[in-house]
Amino acid sequence: MQAPTSTHWTSTNRVLRYLKHIVDFGLHCKSSIVALHAFCDVDWASKPNDRRSSSSYDIYFGQCLVSWSSKKQHVVSRSNTEAAYWSLALTTAKVYWIYMLCENCIFICLHPFNPIFHV
Repeated sequence: MQAPTSTHWTSTNRVLRYLKHIVDFGLHCKSSIVALHAFCDVDWASKPNDRRSSSSYDIYFGQCLVSWSSKKQHVVSRSNTEAAYWSLALTTAKVYWIYMLCENCIFICLHPFNPIFHV
């Protein structure tokens, strides 16, 4: 940073204090085979007033749940298939982001993509 202020210093101290207290935390995977598994689901046009679909996903790293979401989609889908496609696209993007994060941390996943799709 070119011109740090006292606000930056306060924020940096807050982050360092947080990291100091979570040093013993982590993901504990019991299995020797670690893979990314993703589950996604969609509820097509569940609300009659806005007709938007709700989509949700769970992403597991081995047996550990590392990411999840459940929210309304930004678009109005014309069919259950289209709503399912949007849900799968969102889930795939999140799985790919986690996979790239693992690669950058020099951790190799045996099965990088294994999304399981439930409608």
